[in-house]
Amino acid sequence: MGCVQVQSSPWSELGGIHVAYIGLLGYVLIFALAVGRSMSVDWWAKFRLFGFIASAIGLLYSIFLTFISISMIHATCIWCLSSFATLILLTIAHAALFQSDAPDVADRRMGLPITGASFLLALGIGAVVVHNRQKELDFGVLLVSAKSVQLEDALPQQAKVKGNADAKVTLIEFADMNCPSCRGMYATVESLYSDFGGRLRVAYRNFPLIGQPGHETSANAALIGQLAAEKGIFWKYLHTIMEKENTERIKTMEGLVATATDAGLSRKEIVSLFNPVNDEESTHAKNLLQKVADDIDAARNYRIASTPTFIVYAEGQEPKAVSMYRLDATLRNSPYIELLRK
Repeated sequence: MGCVQVQSSPWSELGGIHVAYIGLLGYVLIFALAVGRSMSVDWWAKFRLFGFIASAIGLLYSIFLTFISISMIHATCIWCLSSFATLILLTIAHAALFQSDAPDVADRRMGLPITGASFLLALGIGAVVVHNRQKELDFGVLLVSAKSVQLEDALPQQAKVKGNADAKVTLIEFADMNCPSCRGMYATVESLYSDFGGRLRVAYRNFPLIGQPGHETSANAALIGQLAAEKGIFWKYLHTIMEKENTERIKTMEGLVATATDAGLSRKEIVSLFNPVNDEESTHAKNLLQKVADDIDAARNYRIASTPTFIVYAEGQEPKAVSMYRLDATLRNSPYIELLRK
């Protein structure tokens, strides 16, 4: 998670542009100068000088960023450190060129083939990196649209919201109680809420992954959760559900009901949701089921496709969809951290 913390920091931008893009342009420039040097005898010395200057500037800025990441962000990113090492080698290599003279004849045949081969190599490496890290990149969040949804329309009923009503930052989670990632993130969300107290308002909305293997009881768990919300014990129910020892237990209906009773719900009332014996129980079950459907409709309105997905609403900021990998770092950095400290 060091990469996430570093890349989410305010120091990761220069003039509103992410330093990764600036670094990419720097590497393209250094490569272009190297190709130009190989193709021109007359400009060889100038390309050598410009290449050395570009590498040295990149190295100095990389030293500065490495110092910031270690001393102020208190995290390191393996990609940043790799770039730092690369710039050291490039600067040494360009400095070594000053010990050589320009070649008598330039081999112009090599410039374009080297460029093409390097482009294909970079494209291939990029594809491998994206494939290996696709979960961390979390492309599903990129499709989420939150700007058109107002906070008032995004919140569920009050029983599924905790924190001060006037909190400047609100975190809305769309989750499935059987989702391994959702369960893994439960402690992180609780830690954030504990650290910031009522200054961070947290809301939970159901998005059961109906029809997916391992999620057979997800819709039922969401429905029972609505009963818990009605009884005012939703957060106790969620905490019980998310306990590690209940991970496999809630995958069966019998285990789910037993877990819900551990949280303080009545077995009779739970059973009545799935097997109503009169019109009153049937109407009650339909009303709670509609609330689950409302949560699902809200998720679709955001174009959410995976769980957990977090939507952050903050005073003075546009709503933002955040993946599980960036949640902690996002809230602990600008502009959210300043609002959470007020």
